[in-house]
Amino acid sequence: MTRSPHKGGAQKLTRLSLLVALGLALYTVESLIPLPLGRVGLANLATLLALSLFGGGEALLVMGMRVLLGSILLGGPLNPASLLSFAGGVASTSMMILLFPLYPRVFSIVGISIWGALAHNLAQILAAYLLLGRAEGIFSLLPLIPLISLAGGLIVGLLAWLVISRLLAWEWNDHGLE
Repeated sequence: MTRSPHKGGAQKLTRLSLLVALGLALYTVESLIPLPLGRVGLANLATLLALSLFGGGEALLVMGMRVLLGSILLGGPLNPASLLSFAGGVASTSMMILLFPLYPRVFSIVGISIWGALAHNLAQILAAYLLLGRAEGIFSLLPLIPLISLAGGLIVGLLAWLVISRLLAWEWNDHGLE
């Protein structure tokens, strides 16, 4: 991978703001759809795009802003749902940052997304356990986590692959992807 020329600060800020807005919109829409086993995690698309196009620090920034703004819009920044979202977001983003140097030799963007989804779901189980007063019943969900993570990570990863391929055609790239 070769790095593309550095883009101006205003252009980068605008692009990162668009990714935060995308993540917030996806998070808000997805929160309105009742699903029995949780959400797909479409908002993570914005984080994965930020990682792919800008880097790890920017991915953490996009995730953090999306979680903060989403929690303000949907119930308050310190409610349990927001804390679960933050725990999952930090775990997911951290996992994807750790694996991204192996892209594309070892992992595709879809593989990175699946690992991110797995980290997200496991972190949320652990956070729920701690928030619910160590309710061990939460661990009954563990056998479902790999399947849920595979499905959500696959959907988000395929969407990221599609978007990245289009953005690269437009040279919307500060991170050196080719």
